[in-house]
Amino acid sequence: MDKACENCRYYLPSQMDYKEDGICRFSPPTVSPTLNNAMGVWPRVEKSDWCGKYSPKKHHHPNLEKMDIS
Repeated sequence: MDKACENCRYYLPSQMDYKEDGICRFSPPTVSPTLNNAMGVWPRVEKSDWCGKYSPKKHHHPNLEKMDIS
């Protein structure tokens, strides 16, 4: 198995029309200020990216596929 983000347990695919990216949930979200308030965001990654924190998916979690990360 390729050690790319799409095969990592911390990767959550995007629910947008483009399926080449998602978010990495290895670390807690960081605060991103917006015009009226602050919100937590996770880093966006491409499914073919990789890093030193890779951990293979252990099992399929159906609720993760239904989450809206846009």
